[in-house]
Amino acid sequence: MGVFRPAGVSYLRIPAPDPKQAAVFYELVFGWKVDTARAVPNFEDGSGDLIGHFVSDIEVARGRLASVPTYTSTASRQPSSALP
Repeated sequence: MGVFRPAGVSYLRIPAPDPKQAAVFYELVFGWKVDTARAVPNFEDGSGDLIGHFVSDIEVARGRLASVPTYTSTASRQPSSALP
């Protein structure tokens, strides 16, 4: 399909303390095509739909990134006619 497809992620900047080391990791683990000869290593995933760079100028997130509420207990208290 290619990069810049509608309603999809096409480009990422992945923060890493050591961008070249991160590039090698993603290449080995996920099979991404990486170019570590550049000052800012870049990548392309196996599908060609996602490209990007590994960067050290963005802080790496630490700790809990997202909180997803659990609705199981709420749903179980609703009468079945109220559920979609």
